[in-house]
Amino acid sequence: MRMRARVAVGAALATALASVVACVAGEPRSPGAPVVRVADSLSWSPAASLPPGARRVVLEGEPRQAGLFTVRLSLPAGFQVPPHYHGSAERLTVLSGSIRLGYGDALDTAASRRLPAGAYAVNPAWLHHYSWTSEPAVVQITGEGPWLVHYVRPRDDPRVGGPP
Repeated sequence: MRMRARVAVGAALATALASVVACVAGEPRSPGAPVVRVADSLSWSPAASLPPGARRVVLEGEPRQAGLFTVRLSLPAGFQVPPHYHGSAERLTVLSGSIRLGYGDALDTAASRRLPAGAYAVNPAWLHHYSWTSEPAVVQITGEGPWLVHYVRPRDDPRVGGPP
């Protein structure tokens, strides 16, 4: 009996380890499998819904589909996201550097608040907000998809043809 139990436990551990290795490698995962991402192996790409200069990596989920997602954004110094809103709450954590966050229909640098590394903010659905940087920053956003960035002024939208 003990031998069968050890074999069963060993097989379960091997299956779990294979799932972790697949997730680290960025391969698709099955439901219930762990998600593990290593910073120096992330594949960054331009963030099409933001002005040029922002880069993003999807850590979990798919922002354009229904369900939970987490993305990271890398923002250069001097970057601005004009006033915009989302159809669901935005949970933002500043991982490095700092960003400035403000609320309203016009980007007002004097009215924004500095959020240093470690800061956390939740912007409720439909709240008009904007951000900008004075130094490079990396932020992480978690939300519920489908995720859309709606700019208050359509001319601020960097995408041809509008959202997503």
